[in-house]
Amino acid sequence: MGRPGERTDSMTLASVDTATGDTVLLSLPRNLQQVPVWSGAGRVPYPADGLLNAVYREGTDRPGLLAGGGRAVRDPGAELLKRTVGHILGMPVPYYVMVDMRSFRQIVDAVGGVRVCVPEPVPVPRSQVPAGVLAPGCRTLTGREALWYGRSRTDSSDYVRMGRQKCLLWALARQAGPLTVLRSFQRLTEVFAESVGTDVPRGLLPALVGLAAKIRDADVRSLQFVPPVISPGRPDYAAIRRLAARAVRDTAGPDGSAGGGAKTGDARPLPALADRCG
Repeated sequence: MGRPGERTDSMTLASVDTATGDTVLLSLPRNLQQVPVWSGAGRVPYPADGLLNAVYREGTDRPGLLAGGGRAVRDPGAELLKRTVGHILGMPVPYYVMVDMRSFRQIVDAVGGVRVCVPEPVPVPRSQVPAGVLAPGCRTLTGREALWYGRSRTDSSDYVRMGRQKCLLWALARQAGPLTVLRSFQRLTEVFAESVGTDVPRGLLPALVGLAAKIRDADVRSLQFVPPVISPGRPDYAAIRRLAARAVRDTAGPDGSAGGGAKTGDARPLPALADRCG
C-alpha cells in the first residue's frame, strides 16, 4: 500500500554450467540497501535507504539513466536491474526473464503442478487456499498453492520466503523437462506472450530446451545473501562478490559437497549454500 509501480519481489541469478547443467542460484534480498545502481558505464545516484526491489521502477521512470540513454532497450527497468545485479555480484548477466505473479501461477498449472515437500505449515490467505494453510508433507501444488507457498511470509520472514522460492525454482527445473514443456507448449506460449518479459534471443531457445534436460539431473544449489551472511541494511558488497565467485567456482567439489575445492588461504565453507529442498 502507498507504493505505486512494479517492484521485484524475488531476484535470483542462475549460473549454469552448459556442459553439465550444474547450477548455482544466487539470491539477493528485496530489502537490500545502499544499492550501487549501475548504468552499464558507472554508478547512478540512488538513495542510501532505497531498496533493491525499487530499482526496476527507477529504470522504468528514468530510462535515460542507462548508459546509451536506453533508447534501444525494450524494458529499461529490467535492464537497469540486470546491470545492477551483475555489478553487485561481480559477474555479467547476459539475459533476464521477468515473470509476474499471475504468470507464475499459470506456468505451474500449464505443466501440471509442481511437487514439493513442505517442511512446516505455511499460513496462506483463506481467500486463496480454503484451508488457510499449506500443511507439511510432499505433494503436487497447484499454481495458486505454489504462488502462495513462495509468497507467504506470515509467521516467518522475507528470508524464509526466499528459501521457499528457491525450492520452487529447483522443483520446476527438475520436473518441467522437455517432454512436459512440449506437451504444454501452446499454453506456455500464451502465458509468455501475455506477461513474461525477457531479452533472450529466439535463436537461443532450442539450446535452452536442451540445457533444461541436463538441469533435470544436475546439481542445483542456492546461495542466499541474507543474515547472517550479510546485513541487508549495511551490506559488504566486496564480500558478496567474493562469495558469489566462490559459489560459481566451487559449488561441486571433488566429493560433491557444497563449497568443495576452496582455494588455499580461504578454506572456510560457503555459508548458506545448500539445496534445502525435499
